[in-house]
Amino acid sequence: MTWLTWCQYRVALLCAVVAIVLYATAVVVLGAGSYSGPWFALRSMVLGSSSLWSLWLGLIVATFIGAPLIAREREQGTHHFTWTQGVGRTHWLVVKLGLLLLGLVVLSIGFALIANKRFEFETNTAANHSMITVLGIRVAGSWRGFFSTNIVSVMLVIFALALGTAVGCFVRRNIPAMTTAFVLFLIIFLALTNWYTYLLPPRTYTYTEDHQGYLQTVLQNAAVIKWTYVDQQGNEVKGYIVCSASSSKGTDVCIPNYSQQLIYQPVENYWLLQWIVSGILFVLSLGLGLAVFLRVRSSVD
Repeated sequence: MTWLTWCQYRVALLCAVVAIVLYATAVVVLGAGSYSGPWFALRSMVLGSSSLWSLWLGLIVATFIGAPLIAREREQGTHHFTWTQGVGRTHWLVVKLGLLLLGLVVLSIGFALIANKRFEFETNTAANHSMITVLGIRVAGSWRGFFSTNIVSVMLVIFALALGTAVGCFVRRNIPAMTTAFVLFLIIFLALTNWYTYLLPPRTYTYTEDHQGYLQTVLQNAAVIKWTYVDQQGNEVKGYIVCSASSSKGTDVCIPNYSQQLIYQPVENYWLLQWIVSGILFVLSLGLGLAVFLRVRSSVD
């Protein structure tokens, strides 16, 4: 079984190794230098993709590895031969999933280390503390690589394998299973990236234009959930602030009646949220894996 699994996935594994080597080379070469013109555009594209590698790899794993794992066997009828040649269905599933899981964990750790190296180029620089928008959340500092470095990125790949395998186990047709796995992983990933900042109570910082004080310190290492105007009663101001004064000083007279409110996650919550999100993905992966094993063991066809 081990040799058979290796023969089935060795091309994909070798392509992944080549991709890691090329990507690491590009990150090191382009990240360490200063470029302009077309090379600057290439540098921005390569380094910018570091924040999304877990999404692309997760989609590939769920769609092209997890979903066909059982669905293709059932669609082609080869599972009848496989499960009646001295290799039990449980043993077959354990070996395949175990080897795939091992390879994907090593692969995802490699990508995570490369992404972490990419963010090291900006450590203690103005770029590291400037805010960028990643998947709908304005982030700075460590938050810039929340889903591409550390344990969350590895758990996303494990979850993608579990999700794709579960979909293929129940859909039982290769193309529909691949399509369903692709859509489900994308939906879950986008939902997670937009709501993970609410898994812990966020902090609120209210200030006026004349008294910004702690604002710059907050923005250097924060994940901003919401940034809006509030009135003197603390109610959010919807839309634009319209001043009734007709003189050029009208805005100066109007704006002090309002304050700006920043709702954010501080850097102190970074690792706690890493473990919470990883725990959620682990529980989901465990549940999907259990469902797959029960389904395969109880299947009569």
